[in-house]
Amino acid sequence: MNILLGTICIIVATFLFYEGLAIRTGTGGIGIQKRYTVDDKLFNGKAYLREFIQPTQPEIQNIAKQLKRATPQDTVIATYNWLENNYQYATDKIKIYNGNVLIFEGNDDTWNLPTQSAGIKKYNGFKGDCEDGTFLLTSLLRANGINAWANIGTVKIGEKIYGHAWTTVYLNGERCLLETTLGKPIKNFQPVPDIYSAEFTFNESIVKAKLGADINKKIDPLPPAKIPELRKILNNGN
Repeated sequence: MNILLGTICIIVATFLFYEGLAIRTGTGGIGIQKRYTVDDKLFNGKAYLREFIQPTQPEIQNIAKQLKRATPQDTVIATYNWLENNYQYATDKIKIYNGNVLIFEGNDDTWNLPTQSAGIKKYNGFKGDCEDGTFLLTSLLRANGINAWANIGTVKIGEKIYGHAWTTVYLNGERCLLETTLGKPIKNFQPVPDIYSAEFTFNESIVKAKLGADINKKIDPLPPAKIPELRKILNNGN
């Protein structure tokens, strides 16, 4: 019996070690890779989570260079306020035409790459939803050497739990929330409230996940109508 229990413990420990390695390096078996592969989000195809953070892309680098300030705190504020200026939170069912011919139509919850969102921002002001803003903001901050992370998980508003995405950033040893859906300048930094629960936290190099988390689990996304309520919660009721 003791031999059997010992064998089971070794197997479990080996799996957890191997999965932890996969989370940090993007390596691992087919089953582990599948856990961090998003279905039907990028042009209706599959994409690994790390692909949505693009700090080394030239367009992202150019924008980040313009937003860099003397201190990390000022760089975060400048970058966040740039994103939020003329921002509209909206679902993003993308349609691409060649003349009058529809050649691509995205899902109701297509995930834009940061370079796509940057192009939208350049010509139309930023129009997108939570993950689009999160991926762009995280990429810009990391391009300037800021310790920023994208988060996919849930937010609880009242008694309802919604699928959501947000950025976190480490400043002076503290983990701070950057909520990209508010459409207003940042005034100060705050820790991540308890209403947020991250299932996946990642950048271009590392993916961290809760045990058993499923990136393709279906959950109602945060609707635009709930943004004023979320803003009020984050402003302590004001």
